[in-house]
Amino acid sequence: MLDWLIARIGINSLAIAFALGTLFFGAGAGWTINDWWWEAKWGRREAEVAQSINATHQAVVAALEKARAVEAAGEAAAQRQIALEAQNAKLGKEKDDALRKLTTGRACLDAPVVGLLNADAFAANGPGLRPPAGGVARAAAGFASDTDVALWARNARDQYDRCRGRIDALNAFYHSLEEK
Repeated sequence: MLDWLIARIGINSLAIAFALGTLFFGAGAGWTINDWWWEAKWGRREAEVAQSINATHQAVVAALEKARAVEAAGEAAAQRQIALEAQNAKLGKEKDDALRKLTTGRACLDAPVVGLLNADAFAANGPGLRPPAGGVARAAAGFASDTDVALWARNARDQYDRCRGRIDALNAFYHSLEEK
């Protein structure tokens, strides 16, 4: 049947073979070149993805190292603060004992003064406050002794020092982070 078509059109077998060969060669060459092009494109894309993954990994590792350093610095600051507060508590007890020995227990603040000082504090803030210097019984009895006032002053100073120490520790912690 193909012979009849060839005879009718007037194309010889060699021309058909050449045309088919050219067609197959072109298709094969196109296929190969296209394959090379896609391989190169995907190879570049794989390299870009690998670089991106590597950069992300390095950023995560750096962030973890920084977090560990911050955690260690925070832990060290907390331990220093705990040790300082324990030392200050021991010193406070020693100061209380010394104040009790140095004061006489004589009346220092009369009943109206103690009543005024305690009434405002207890009325405004309720039962969450500590009892007045010398305890509620002594305040109700009418006075606060020089010992009560000295212990109150020492306690106020210690609370201030404790707060200042905590703020200083926080400042030192954050300044150490800025330096890194």
